[in-house]
Amino acid sequence: MLHFVRHAEAVSNAAAHKHPKGSAERNAEYQKQEYFNAALSEKGEQQAAEMGRNRLRELLSEGPLPAEVTSAHSGKNLCIVSTLKRTLETARIGLAHATTRDMTEAVLVPELAATEETQASSEEASSEEAFAWVATDAVREWAEGEHHPCDYRGSLRDDGVAALYPQIDFSRCADADPIQANEPLGSVHARIRELIQLVDEFCGSSLAKPRHVVVVTHSAFLSELWSAVIRDEAEKQFANCQVRSLPVAEFLQKAEKALLQE
Repeated sequence: MLHFVRHAEAVSNAAAHKHPKGSAERNAEYQKQEYFNAALSEKGEQQAAEMGRNRLRELLSEGPLPAEVTSAHSGKNLCIVSTLKRTLETARIGLAHATTRDMTEAVLVPELAATEETQASSEEASSEEAFAWVATDAVREWAEGEHHPCDYRGSLRDDGVAALYPQIDFSRCADADPIQANEPLGSVHARIRELIQLVDEFCGSSLAKPRHVVVVTHSAFLSELWSAVIRDEAEKQFANCQVRSLPVAEFLQKAEKALLQE
């Protein structure tokens, strides 16, 4: 199964959402340089954890597959994640909570008790074991012609992402931000094709296919993906931490049809 996730609330979202949608004041918040490559807000961190504990955990643990399907999906689950801070943090927190048991029982059973640091370390290890992690700029946000510093990043080396997220493979990413200001729609469609190729690489021809693929990305990118590939205008809007799922085969079939019509 393929699960598309919009990131949790970022500090830029929190500031902008104080103003009416479509207002000049709301757009002005997104244009502030202080929100360059915006991190999650405190509420966003809580959203990511709740999404992982509930929705993602439920999706990742849905009933056993038939033997012939299970044998064909013998690889690790896969997380494809945007290189921006808010998506990296949503993926890290969300999948950590989705792949570990509820630790509240430790409060009642002394021998299970653990410090917050130990618990966090255990959660990180569990998600690292359950998933292969791939970062890509292909699923980055589209600023739709606006000047939004939150939608851009600095150098991966200078930002120290390898040390911050050692479980994530950044080898497919350029060190400098490859996405320029005023990115045209054609460039976004090229990035959608990159995502399709990546899903096909891991799920179409790979011998060890992942059972679940989680794509952690952004609202405008998801909206355009739904319009161009899924062809479902009614479902193209995603709230923070909203998850929509479909079979990988269905996605690739829709993608092939969309590419033929270009």
